[in-house]
Amino acid sequence: MLRLWLACFALSFASAQTPARCSSAEARAFDFWTGSWNVTDAAGKTIGENRIEPLLGGCVLIEHWRDAQGREGKSWNYWHAASKRWKQHWIDASGLVTDYTGAPTPTGMRFKAEDAGVVRVMTFTRRDKGTVEQKIEVSRDGGNSWTTGFVGIYRRR
Repeated sequence: MLRLWLACFALSFASAQTPARCSSAEARAFDFWTGSWNVTDAAGKTIGENRIEPLLGGCVLIEHWRDAQGREGKSWNYWHAASKRWKQHWIDASGLVTDYTGAPTPTGMRFKAEDAGVVRVMTFTRRDKGTVEQKIEVSRDGGNSWTTGFVGIYRRR
């Protein structure tokens, strides 16, 4: 019995010494989005504010969105090591729920969601002077044609 207990203790101690799964380059690829942001449209008009904070040792980024009219939304973003993909679960006060899957790009992050015949592609692009552009494009015909649903330019507060 003592031998079994010692083996379990050694295993738990060894796993406590290994680096966290959230410390890999892939798991940190979306860290550029963390912080408090003022969000404008391309013309510079304020469309909202966003606060992105790391949780659980950086394993999760939680988004706190509020648009200029006071409507709110939240997302939970994380690196899913088993699938080697980023995941975002978005929900807003209107009840819209969207589950995205994505991956880092050379300039930021790209997500895609498909639900009930609607395809959404959401990109985050790091721009000059520390700004980030978020763009959501929507297709209702399987990707044959696209409309821009959202463009926001993030500037740190």
